[in-house]
Amino acid sequence: MHKSVLSVMMVVALGAYSVGAQEKIHLSVPESLEGDWFVPSKPSPYSSFTMQLPPLSATTLRIGANTYLQRIHKDASTIGAYEESGEAMRVVKDADGKEYLEGKPFSCMIRTNTLPWQIDLSRKSKDGSVIQKQGICSLKENTLILSIAGIGKPRPTSFDDPGIGGAYSVIEATRVKKP
Repeated sequence: MHKSVLSVMMVVALGAYSVGAQEKIHLSVPESLEGDWFVPSKPSPYSSFTMQLPPLSATTLRIGANTYLQRIHKDASTIGAYEESGEAMRVVKDADGKEYLEGKPFSCMIRTNTLPWQIDLSRKSKDGSVIQKQGICSLKENTLILSIAGIGKPRPTSFDDPGIGGAYSVIEATRVKKP
């Protein structure tokens, strides 16, 4: 009887260890998402009968092992940009001379044990407070679809476009480059 109790305890302990190990694996960025993803330019949703704002610039999302970075392609109509937190994005230049407006990178965790996958982004702001955004994502071949909530908003539950002033944004990106 003593042996069977010990065996049950070992099985329970090993099961708890494997569940914990499995969760750790799911809390990083899968290799299939690492690389650069291109989001094309599109008309601005903020226009009226008297004024048309310039289109939203093309963007590259750079996803690393644990990071998420947004890079807005700088062109003649792009003077500057600010992040949701109100911080100015900085101008960076690639080796080929192309300029981007780049925000601060977010730490990125993706849970692949849910459908759709869940994505959590966080970083410190200039004043030291933590900025957190959460969303969902889906990968189909070389197309990545993200639905990301604004700062402090609840996680989206769908990839439907919320419209102007919605609590989240839907982004469709195409793979450009793997690391």
